[in-house]
Amino acid sequence: MRTQAAEELSEQFHEIMIDEYQDSNLVQELLLSSVAKENNRFMVGDIKQSIYRFRKARPDLFLEKMTTYETTEGAKNRLVFLTKNFRSRDVVLEAANAVFTDIMQEDFGGIAYDDEAKLYLGADFPATEKRHADRVTVYGISDKADKETEAHLIADVIDEYVNSDDPMQVLGGDGAYRPAKYGDIAILMRSTQNGGQELLEVLNAHGIPAHLEAKSGFFDTKEIRIIVNLLTILDNPRQDIALAAVLRGPIGGLTDDELARIRGNSAENQFYDALCRYSGEEALEEKVDTFLEKLERWREKTSYMPVFDILEEVLDETKLLYFLETMGNGLQRKANVELLLEMAREFDQGSYQGLFQFVRYIRGIKEREEDFGEVNLSGDKENVVQIMTIHKSKGLEFPICFVAAMHKKLGHAERDFVVVNSDAGIGSDVIDSELGTKKKSVYYTALSRINANEDLAEEMRILYVAMTRAKEKLILTGSVTEKMWQGNSGYYCRATAGSYFEWILPVVLKNPVFELIEIDGSEIQDREIARQADRILDQTMLCNFDTSVVYDKETEEILHFMEEFHRQVEDEIPTKVSVSDLKKKSMEESEEENFTILYSDALDNQSPVPAFARKDGEDSGALAGAGYGTAWHQVMASLCFAAAVDEKEVENQLEDMVQSGRIHAQEKEFIRPWKVVRFLHSALGRAMTEAEKSGKLYREQPFVTSVSAQEVQETASDERVLVQGIIDGFYETDGGIVLMDYKTDHLEKGQEEVLVKRYRTQMEVYAEALEKITSKPVIKKVLYSFSLNKEIEVL
Repeated sequence: MRTQAAEELSEQFHEIMIDEYQDSNLVQELLLSSVAKENNRFMVGDIKQSIYRFRKARPDLFLEKMTTYETTEGAKNRLVFLTKNFRSRDVVLEAANAVFTDIMQEDFGGIAYDDEAKLYLGADFPATEKRHADRVTVYGISDKADKETEAHLIADVIDEYVNSDDPMQVLGGDGAYRPAKYGDIAILMRSTQNGGQELLEVLNAHGIPAHLEAKSGFFDTKEIRIIVNLLTILDNPRQDIALAAVLRGPIGGLTDDELARIRGNSAENQFYDALCRYSGEEALEEKVDTFLEKLERWREKTSYMPVFDILEEVLDETKLLYFLETMGNGLQRKANVELLLEMAREFDQGSYQGLFQFVRYIRGIKEREEDFGEVNLSGDKENVVQIMTIHKSKGLEFPICFVAAMHKKLGHAERDFVVVNSDAGIGSDVIDSELGTKKKSVYYTALSRINANEDLAEEMRILYVAMTRAKEKLILTGSVTEKMWQGNSGYYCRATAGSYFEWILPVVLKNPVFELIEIDGSEIQDREIARQADRILDQTMLCNFDTSVVYDKETEEILHFMEEFHRQVEDEIPTKVSVSDLKKKSMEESEEENFTILYSDALDNQSPVPAFARKDGEDSGALAGAGYGTAWHQVMASLCFAAAVDEKEVENQLEDMVQSGRIHAQEKEFIRPWKVVRFLHSALGRAMTEAEKSGKLYREQPFVTSVSAQEVQETASDERVLVQGIIDGFYETDGGIVLMDYKTDHLEKGQEEVLVKRYRTQMEVYAEALEKITSKPVIKKVLYSFSLNKEIEVL
């Protein structure tokens, strides 16, 4: 029976339209049913694409209506089948129909893949004599292959499609065929956590630009590992793994054989001692002495230089950024290093300072599993290969689509003491306290089997989503075993399948739409060994190139002109700046670093005291303006808005932050809980709290963008300068994005416009970066002043 509130709300809606209905859960269904009238709901969905069971999606809600509604015109509850597919080429549809007609049945998957469920061609692909997608290709690698071998295979195929004399042709936006580009390609994986980073590294090694859609992995990238290892040994060189990694990398420049000779030359337990005492081959001894001289010189400076300055000096002396730019995906690697530099800059402004604390800070992030993804440089117009999960790809389409790791194991065994099924109930282990035994009950086993079947049915739907993302060319890759070829369409084979290949390969054997290519893993490995040997040979020839000989006079003159030009440009225009460096139009909080923020409650509204006006000892226990701002930013980045209902709860959260090491105990004294509560009760705070609850609030978002050099300094150049920074927060609305930034500048009442002028340029840069990253408009820019306790819109 509906409540009075539901009755009143139902009168406000003439029609209720629901998209992706197959992903609805029981709570959503109850809400929609409560405000709907008898016949004003219009639901669109595809049960074959219901892949959010982990979010409590109930595809049976869709199925119940699908089986009870009528197809006849004028029916009270009418069912309309939308069978035409306007995305994919015929071969993709034929392949999907062949596979799912065989494996998706009503007894397993919840729906029979019959004529009404099949996909029918709706798109128009003109005929062409050029190379195009005429079949779905399946690469089966021998069962000894690992994920790196599969990654090399994918890289080889991409290279063939894009860079060969006869590239794959795809349909362009103008309706004409054109050669495929890297940006046309996506690689889908069930999960990118196990294998995604390795795939990215292999593609980069092949010179293929790629981007991995991930929420973690920043500290696992090669360039960040190099720098973190270097910082680790600058703090304490007696750490063998970090020391060996630096020596083996571009900074040390030693080979594996040279490291082994150093180790074998000394009986010292620690590698650092062996390095310091090495004497032997003159060339190697010179390398070691050069490295130790640099190491000791840099270490001496760590006692008085900020971390940011140390990093900049090391990068400048070693030319590491130039080295990274020459590697695959060089721009991405450089952007990641720029973000690490920005983190160091912000860290230096906090109360914790020094190299030891920074290394400890990074280690803490990794131990707490608070890692974040790489800087996102990709966009709709970027020519890079996209690597993403199948779930992430839902709703997207790609001219060329790989589905990788088709051999990976499906499902998982129940290991919990209690197993739960929303329909069948709860089952648990049976414990005999007298005998001291524990065993699974019949009911536990039955519920586990029900859950396993539901998991496999969802995996089947996930596979359907993956195969239907391709517009033209679909490629399936993975390792194969003898067992994978032996399946059939029977229930037992479908219910016991251990991988996607066990469902697909039996269909591949009997349907000509598939092109099966079986390849031995050792063949791929041999090709990769040959490729690396050629690369080493090229490097050797280049290193021994006789630079005293002019082989081409015209080319020499061009190179000389370019060198002179770039030298002049570099002298005039920086290659990168942080947001805080944009001095032409903005003024940052760091300009207050010569002021003291007093933290007595009675002095909350007093002005900061300039350094030259302080009495001796007056600054004890106080934070510099930048440190004060950093403390507030750290708290607001970590605070759970929804739980912070009053000052007591804010105090509890602040204490938790101190205990977990997110803020220092001294910093906690500078935070006013009443100010936090007042912010949360403001219109901005309430909106951000609601966005947090719905998963649409984003905090501490790193970014890299570019601005005109004219915005940085007085120049006639129209070059672009890289700008990096971290956005305090933003949230998504139906109309677009609301961008916000916290400010702790001391202001008097009526000085709102002062703050706006100070940070207008900064907010405009943030907005431009957000629009590039999200492809959504920024509809509002807001500053929140903790000094004035109010929000101020930047127009």
